[in-house]
Amino acid sequence: AAAGVNAIWGDGGFETTRFAGFATVTLRGGDGAETINLGPGLGLDLDSAAGSPTTYNLTGDNTTGTDNSADVINIDEVPAGVTVNAFGGGGADTINVGGPSLLLDQIVGPVNVDGGAGVDVLQLSDFNDTDANNYVVTPTSVTRTNTGPAVPQVNYTTTETVRLQGGQGADKFVAQPSAATNYEFDGQHQNNVGPGPSGAPYGSI
Repeated sequence: AAAGVNAIWGDGGFETTRFAGFATVTLRGGDGAETINLGPGLGLDLDSAAGSPTTYNLTGDNTTGTDNSADVINIDEVPAGVTVNAFGGGGADTINVGGPSLLLDQIVGPVNVDGGAGVDVLQLSDFNDTDANNYVVTPTSVTRTNTGPAVPQVNYTTTETVRLQGGQGADKFVAQPSAATNYEFDGQHQNNVGPGPSGAPYGSI
C-alpha cells in the first residue's frame, strides 16, 4: 500500500474486520469470478455514524486492471451521507441494487455504476415495495419517486443492460431511449404503466 493507505489482503477470505476513522474504503474482488456484498449482514456493513467512511468503492477487478471474469456486486443498503461507487471491470459483470432484500427503500445515498469492459447488467429490484412509484430511466441514470421515501439517482455508464423490477403497487415507468443500453422492465402489477405491455415480465425496449 502507498503512504497513508492501509490495505488488507484476504487471499480467499478473512475474519471479521472492523474499522473506523477512514473517509474512503475500497473493496477489490481480485482475480476470478467474485461476489461482493454490501449491506447488513451480507459481508460489508455500512455505518452512517460520525467518523465512519463516506465513500465506498467496490470493484470486481484486480490491482492491475486485467481481470476478465464475471463478477457480481450486490448493493443492499446505502445510508444518507454515504456514496457507493461500483466498478465491474472486465468480463460480463452484474451489479444488483436493492438485492437481496428486493427493496430500494434503503438506498438513501447515491450510487455510481461503471460496468467496465464486457457485456454488463445493472439490475434494480423493488419487488417487495408496496407503494405506487414512478421510475424514470435515462441513458445515464435511474430514479424512483413516490409519496414515501425517494431513491436518489443511480448513475451508470458502460452498462449494456438496465433491468428494472417494479414493486407491488401501481407503478409508472418512464424511459428515455438509449443507443448504448437496452432497458428491461418487470411491472409485476396489472395496474403498472410503462413503455411495454402492462405487467409483462421484463419487456424490452
